[in-house]
Amino acid sequence: LAMQIYYHLIHTSGPVFASITAYLIPFNGVLWGSILLQEPLTWQAMLALVLILGGVSIVNRTFESKRKIDYANH
Repeated sequence: LAMQIYYHLIHTSGPVFASITAYLIPFNGVLWGSILLQEPLTWQAMLALVLILGGVSIVNRTFESKRKIDYANH
């Protein structure tokens, strides 16, 4: 069911939007785990979320700079 919803999202909104929403999955998992399952929101979980967001930021910056260089060469 989740894959069908994901494919529908790609079809209706495009692959870029679908990939951006994938970055929100860890945050939603921690949030809903805390709310629905009363899991403790620890500093380790917050640190992990910051590391995930930092990694995504680094990858996107690197990808953007390479894409700008490629466009400049063509």
